[in-house]
Amino acid sequence: MFNLGLTLRHLRKQNNYTQLQAARRLNVSVTTVGRWENNYEIPSTEHLIDLSVLYNVPINYLVGIEKEKSIIIERLTKNQQELLNMLVLEFENKKKTSRELTQRQQSIINSLFIEFHKK
Repeated sequence: MFNLGLTLRHLRKQNNYTQLQAARRLNVSVTTVGRWENNYEIPSTEHLIDLSVLYNVPINYLVGIEKEKSIIIERLTKNQQELLNMLVLEFENKKKTSRELTQRQQSIINSLFIEFHKK
C-alpha cells in the first residue's frame, strides 16, 4: 500500500529540509507540511506540482504510480542535458562483461563535473 506522507517525509529529509524550510518554500504553514507527512491531509493538485518541483521528482513518483524516481532535466542547461543523455547512452551500449568505465564514459563524466561546477 502506498503511503504519500511517508514519501513526502523521506523526500524532505533526503533534500535536507526541515518542515519549516519546506513550508516556506511551498508557501504553506509548518502545520500543513506536518499534516501531509502524517496523512491527515492530501496536498491539492497545485501543491503536488509544487512538491514535485521542490523535490525534483515527477508527480507520478509522488503519488505512487511510478516506483522509481526520474531525473527532471528541464532546469538544466542544454549542454548539461546533452552530456547526461550521452552518458546514459554510453552505459546502455556498454558491454556487460566489464565493470570498468570506458575512456569515453570517463571523458563524459569529467565533462559533467566541469559543466555542473560552472557558475
